[in-house]
Order: sequence, then C-alpha cells, then structure tokens
Amino acid sequence: MNNLNSNIIPLYGCTPIPLSNYLKALGTLKILYQKDKKIRGYWEDDIFYLKTSLNKVDIINFILEEYVPTPVIAPWNGGSGFYPKDSHEALDKIKNSNTHRLSTYKEVINKAIDLKKELNINQKPKDKEKEVLLIECRNNLPDEAVEWLDVTYALTADKPKFPPLLGTGGNDGHLEFTNNFMQRICEVFDPNTGKPTPESREWLENSLFMEPTNKMVQGIAIGQFNPSASGGINAETGYESKSLVNPWDFILMIEGTLFFASSTVIRLQSVNDGNFLSSPFTVQVSTVGYGSASHNDEKNDRAEMWVPLWNNPANVPELKVLMGEGRSQVGTRIAKNGIDFARAIATLGIDRGIEYFLRYGFLLRNGRSYFAVPLGKFKVVINPEAELLTDIDPWLPIFISKANSNEAPSSISESSRQLENAILNICKNKGPLYVQELLISLGECEKAMARSLTWCINKIKPIPLLSARWIDKANDGSPEFRLACSLASLYGYKKNQKGKDEYYPIIRNIFPVKINRYVEWESNSNNDVVWQEGDVIKALTNVMSRRIVDLVSSNSEFYADKGRIYANLGDIAAFIEGKINIQKMISLFMGLILIDWNSKDIHDENESINKEEIFPDAFYGTLKLCFSGNKIEGTPIPINPKIYRLASIGKSNESMKLAIIRLKGSNLMPATSAYVISEKKCKRIAASLLFPVNHNAIDKIGKKILKINANKNNMGE
Repeated sequence: MNNLNSNIIPLYGCTPIPLSNYLKALGTLKILYQKDKKIRGYWEDDIFYLKTSLNKVDIINFILEEYVPTPVIAPWNGGSGFYPKDSHEALDKIKNSNTHRLSTYKEVINKAIDLKKELNINQKPKDKEKEVLLIECRNNLPDEAVEWLDVTYALTADKPKFPPLLGTGGNDGHLEFTNNFMQRICEVFDPNTGKPTPESREWLENSLFMEPTNKMVQGIAIGQFNPSASGGINAETGYESKSLVNPWDFILMIEGTLFFASSTVIRLQSVNDGNFLSSPFTVQVSTVGYGSASHNDEKNDRAEMWVPLWNNPANVPELKVLMGEGRSQVGTRIAKNGIDFARAIATLGIDRGIEYFLRYGFLLRNGRSYFAVPLGKFKVVINPEAELLTDIDPWLPIFISKANSNEAPSSISESSRQLENAILNICKNKGPLYVQELLISLGECEKAMARSLTWCINKIKPIPLLSARWIDKANDGSPEFRLACSLASLYGYKKNQKGKDEYYPIIRNIFPVKINRYVEWESNSNNDVVWQEGDVIKALTNVMSRRIVDLVSSNSEFYADKGRIYANLGDIAAFIEGKINIQKMISLFMGLILIDWNSKDIHDENESINKEEIFPDAFYGTLKLCFSGNKIEGTPIPINPKIYRLASIGKSNESMKLAIIRLKGSNLMPATSAYVISEKKCKRIAASLLFPVNHNAIDKIGKKILKINANKNNMGE
C-alpha cells in the first residue's frame, strides 16, 4: 500500500449529471471510508476525485471482496419483499445468508419481520398502521439501519414526512428502491460466500472508471435519478428501448443518498407554520429558469435539490457535517424555494467552502413519473447586485405565493415568472443590464397589480420603495437610462383635501398608490392616474397635462415640478428627433419610479452638459421657458394650460404664439417668432417638456431664445 494520501484517483464514472452519478460519487467515498479513514473527495472539471492511500487496484478489490452494504429496508412499502405478493427472492437470500458481509443486513431484516409480527401486520400497511410501523422501526431497529431511516422519512407531530430524494419513503411510484438494492447486492456478490460474481469486477470498473463493458443488465429500474437510463420512447434510436443499468451504479447511488439525512425543524418565521421537513439543500420548486418551466409544475412537482460541488478535499465526517447543516439563509429567514436558494448563494448565505451548486428539480414528466432534471449550475460567489433584493423582502415571497395561486389573474402570474427569472439572472450575473432587467420586471409586476387592483387590494401590497443604490447599480451610461431616471424622479406638491401641500411624485400618475411612510394602494386615485398603455408620446403628454391641471387647482403661480435627477439637453434633443429607444426608456421608467426619490441619498450627477452637444430647437426652448420649474430673471412665468394643450395635439404655430405672448407678458423678449413644425414633432416636443432640467440648462436655453435684456444680462435665480 502506498504512503498515506499519496494517490489522486479520478472517478470518470462519477459526474455531477445525472443525479445518479453524483450520488454514486458520494456512495463510493462512503464505502471506501470503511477501509481508509483518511480518504477525501473533491470535484474538479465535473469529475469526482479521491485523495487516498489506496490505489486503483486496492479500491476495486476492497469493494468487491470486503464492502459491507448498508442495511436498506422499507417494510412499510408494498414491493419491499416483506409481503406475500412481493418479489422476495433477494430478501430471502440475504435473510438466509452465511457471509459476514451481510450479517448486519440479516439482523435488520429479521428484526423488521419480528416487528411486523408484533404489530400483526400481514399485508402492506396503510394510513395509521403504516405510521405506527414507521415509528416502531425508528425505535427498535439496530443502529446500523437508522442511517437509512433518517434519509427515508422523518417523524413529525402530525404525521411522517418523506424527503423527495427517495420518493415517498423509499419508493418512486411502482419502483421500490430497497428491494431493488437487495437484488443488485445479490448480483454483485454471492450472498452465501460473500465472493464477487464473475461479472462484478467488470461492472465495477465500468461504474467507477468508465472501462468498457457489454454486460449491462437489462430491465433494472433506476427511477428518477437517471431519466436517460429509464428506457422508454425516444430513449435511444428506434421506437422504444429497454433500460440498461450497471448493478454497481444502483448500489453506489443508494449508498450516496445516505449523506442526505433529513430532520424536522421548527420554522421560526411563523408559529402558524408548525413543523416542516428539512432536507439538506432541498427547497420548494420555483418554476422558472429552465426551458420546460410551467406554473403547473409547482402544483405537481416534488421539490428542488441544490447539490453542492466542492473543490477542496473533504472527508466523510466533514461532508456529513456539511449536509447536516445544509440550510441556506436569505437575510434572517430560511430559504424556502429555488429563488430564495439562488439569492442565498449570491449573497453568501451559504458559506461552507462550496464552489458550485447544481440545481435539480424532481419534476413530473411522462405522465406520472418523476425525474431528477438538472436545471442549471450556480457558482458560489458574492454578488453585490443581489443584495438589492433585500429592499423587497418580505413583499417578494407573498407576491410570488399569491401570483402562483389558481385564482391569480394571468397577467400577475406572468409578471411573477418574469420577476423570478430576473432574480435568477441577477444571482448568477453581475452588471447594470441585469439590474435593469430586474427593475423592469418589478415595474411589470406593479403594472399587472394595478390592472387587477380589485383582486390585489386586500391580498398583495404594492412594491415597497426601493433604495437609492438601485440608481448606481442600474446605470449603463445610456441616454435611455438617464432620461428614464430624470422622468422617474419628477415631483411637485399639490393641495390635498385639507388644503395642505402634499408630496406629489410622478408615480401617482402611473400607478394607483399613495406614499406616506409606506406605499399603499389608493383605490380612489382615478383622477391622478392618467397613464395609458400604447402610445408613449400620448401617455407622457397626458401625465404633464394632468400635473398642470393639478398645479393650477392648487393655486400655483408657475409650473413648479422639479426632478431629483435632471435631464441632459442633448438627450432631450435625441428624444425629440426619435434617436432614443423609447420602449427601453419607458420600461426602465416603470421600474425606476419605484425608487424612493425623496431619499436624501440621491445626488444628481447629470448636471454637466458638453459644449459639443446638440440642443433642442427653438420651439422646445420657447415652450420650456414657460414650463421650466424655475424662475426666469427672478420672475415666475404664470401657467397657461392652453399653451401645452395646443402643443400636445400638434398645433405648433398656435402654441408657440401663445408661449411668446406669455413670455413677453413677463418682460422677456423671445428672439424668435412663431412657426409651424410637423404635428408628430410637435407632439414629441410636448412630451419632452415633462423631463425636468436644472437651472444651468434653463440658463443656456435663455441665452439662445431670449433677446439680451438691457438691465440684466440673463435670467437667474
């Protein structure tokens, strides 16, 4: 034997996909731990490696000649070999065996038979009788069997619960795992002598090292762990195939499942939730992030399991600790579903030296069969962008739960799926485009809820205000983003029913919400909400028209709306000329209005205007001076709603005439006269007046539009 831990042995047959091969890697490590207590295992380039004092020949010889199987039984299942109608040939062989390799197995089987007799159970037990048998097995079977029982079921206050890894207590539909395990044991070594069968070595070399063999066994069912080996239609060329499985694959796979012992824990977040089954790295299904995803999956599928891949050699006790602590945290709460788990990975809610997680879903396919389907590989790295999601806790799980219910409107369900996909993407990727995707999806969620306000109002709250950090993280430097920010930051004040000034952000014109300390639905806000889907230019002019009316009704002297982030005149010029991706801008706007624009943490960084920039034309400049949000030469320009109304319907000449008259009435002399532009451009200019600009921009506009005043060089405040 070589020096301690001097050998690095790649197991080419042990890969992360399919799940059977992943479990086979763990099972091999567990078995070899019987021989080498210092053995370690790790993953590299999707291959499992052993670091051990054993060499390849030692490994093969030990497993063939000395390996002692875990006593795997399930006397509570039909088909387990314990009942008259079952196939019990393998169970009888083990029960009557003479080899020391099966002595513990034999003892466990006989003890289970005695328990059945004591409980007078002669047929497959059901309901309460089954529960009693499960309890008695847990209390009375030898310690060697407890490891299997812990991964098969957990006893709770109300009734036993079954982890998804082993179906419903050690069976998957009509496939009973324990009886199959006993049959495979009898195929790889003689139950009387303990000697390996003639084919066993070739099978084992193929299973671990991918050595070629033509002796695969036909008809062995492997269940959900390897769908491609289950046979059936389209499993290979031709119309239909029969399953071909290596017996050692099945044995090592079942041994590998023993790392995933379950327990019953108390959910601390809500006393009403009571007990729930906690399996290592196992959560509820999130029906997003894979091609065949459907909301119906969530109703039918069992669960998701995120299996860890680690690159630092770990021994069996370390892995048992890892799996035993296999919980993931999102903030202060336990991850509940696949979306939560992805967030936990991205925010280092899991910190156990794991390099990757491979996401598996136990999904219902081919009618009534469950398959362990790989749904993606996630690297465990900290992603600051994913921390943004803390702003929408605890709203997020409530929204997803309600959106996935049977009575939810289809638009809300669809927006939920879009949001969940965006969350998965931002957990896996960095950069402003992924933050923008998330913002846009949040805007779509708010929009869908607003459309179905009657359904939502007592079920789901509006999205809570987002922090200012979203602005920096989502900034891709594009003019569309800059314009969307300036528009989303627009605010003013208007008189409420009590005659007091009320904060009036633009979100009030888009969604039926009110903002006090929190965001709440406002079912009586129809007069404020004027946004309509479809024609973006029309929607923007509707908003500004409404805000002008509100300012007039509040006895405002002049157009007083401002922005926390001001628009760039060059970007406005591009908007007017149709050089902006207006759909991108509006999609971003719908998400950006969810930000808390009243926050002290927001600082405008878009004030500077390059000298080379193209400025909007004189028509825009003349009208903007009438709706600037600033005083001109210290004088407010009284609001004339008709100026804007004419511009919004394309009456450029009439609108500009009134604007010039209005400016002259305030002792400001425009250097231009009224003229006609196209109706389309006129409407775009009217829409562009909604973008807030700062004092410096108004000053530059004044220099271009107004004649020099003899007493004052320019305008100001």
